[in-house]
Amino acid sequence: MCSSDLPPALRDAWATAPLPAPDGTAFPGASVAGGASLAINAQSPRQEAARALLAFLSEPAQQLAFYRVTGDLPVRMSAWSLGQSMGQSMGNLQQSPRIDAFWQQLPQARGVPAVPEWERLASLVMRHAERAARGLESAEQALAAMDQEADAMLEKRRWLMDKTKTP
Repeated sequence: MCSSDLPPALRDAWATAPLPAPDGTAFPGASVAGGASLAINAQSPRQEAARALLAFLSEPAQQLAFYRVTGDLPVRMSAWSLGQSMGQSMGNLQQSPRIDAFWQQLPQARGVPAVPEWERLASLVMRHAERAARGLESAEQALAAMDQEADAMLEKRRWLMDKTKTP
């Protein structure tokens, strides 16, 4: 969300911060890279063209152009300083007070787990985190519910993996 999407009274009433890290580990803590992934279907008859498209979309200049159009932050670190060197109006992204936290966090970003259930699991975590934040369940209740529901979600995957191991 851009601050211009907020009511005028709230446009300057928010901030961002890097994620904390557990004691004894480097700051900032690890985070999960959000957004969509680019992939090529292994069965595609046009894999070479698909690779060329992915390479083009991954170029820092294209990442910066996509940011200008959508407000979605670039995933390539080199795109973050490209705006200034190209004379673009947004300057260095990491110098923006509200975006600086994302710049600090970017080196700690990790990909999401490569399991088909990931979106459902992420929704599960968000749902229970919100319930805990609103006081509708305790942190302990939220964690226990997430554990139970995730276990049920992944039960079929475990069954299938066990079945493929058996000769």
